[in-house]
Amino acid sequence: MNTWMDMNCRHALRAWNDTNRRAGFPDDDWDPRRAFAYATSNAIEMARIDGNVIDERFFSMMMPFARPWFPDNPDPSVAERIPATFPDDIPCDHRPLGLILTRETAGLLSNASASAGMYEQWRQKLGSEWTVYVDVPHSALTFNTGRPGGNVQIRAILAASWGKDLPAGHVQFAVQLTDMGTETSHGRVGGLLRVDERVSPSDHRSDTWADRSLQPPFAGRALQDRVLARAGTFLRLVLCYYHIGPANVREPVEATPSHRLKGGKPGKGKSLFALTRLRASEHVGRSLTGLASSWSLSERQEVAGHFRLQACGPQRSERRMIWIAGYERGPAGSAIRPKGVTV
Repeated sequence: MNTWMDMNCRHALRAWNDTNRRAGFPDDDWDPRRAFAYATSNAIEMARIDGNVIDERFFSMMMPFARPWFPDNPDPSVAERIPATFPDDIPCDHRPLGLILTRETAGLLSNASASAGMYEQWRQKLGSEWTVYVDVPHSALTFNTGRPGGNVQIRAILAASWGKDLPAGHVQFAVQLTDMGTETSHGRVGGLLRVDERVSPSDHRSDTWADRSLQPPFAGRALQDRVLARAGTFLRLVLCYYHIGPANVREPVEATPSHRLKGGKPGKGKSLFALTRLRASEHVGRSLTGLASSWSLSERQEVAGHFRLQACGPQRSERRMIWIAGYERGPAGSAIRPKGVTV
């Protein structure tokens, strides 16, 4: 398995040095997650010093994943800095959600259509304090930067319902762009999922929220807007698919214990973090097979929002996932079927 976070953990391990070990890590502790945790704390501190908003928020959203891997009894200087870099908007025992998309799932959702009503479907299930990491397969979401050979891809998306000065009900998210087919960073773009379901390219305090490497002449604002619009829609579809999709689309991915790591790598089919793999499924939406042709409703019913595979393409041989917003069905003017209530 080659998730973006796993790769960065191993990059952090390769950058390990005597200074970091003296700062509180045992000499014999070569778990890349500890190096990743310390490197994340360093990145947040440096971003605050430089005034780099996107980096500070991006690494702050990674901190809930990294926090459990700080040493239990660090050097005093580290013990003082960890609380200073850990976001004060959420408790330290906050448990984030990590999602890995298969190539088939990414293709299914990248071509799906979104509609009104999806926002509440997953917001209610996630609750008020959450952090989500979405690992996007190579070449699933690509963009042309306008430079020769300059296509880039979305490699990871981080999102959180908390954040400094975040308007109530909004969600902040950050997109990691890399060069095509590689883990080489091409910069980051961040924005907001608004309560009204629009995607905002900036927060309410700064004009732009993007990595400096994405500023002209490397790429213009048009690219940032395209990335945000596509990533925002894609993120909403992923979260809705995770909560609303059939049970068989969710496959737990175990985290490899420290003593079973081999060269800093997780076991086969496992990861450095506890994640959930989202698989594609043909069993989405409401199946109408097996119903008698004379079957009809005598009362009105509420139908919850759901995904459906819609026939499309040549001779309707292909399938495109679409989101069907909740609606009522049945004869107009008839009584509404009462819902069962758990007491």
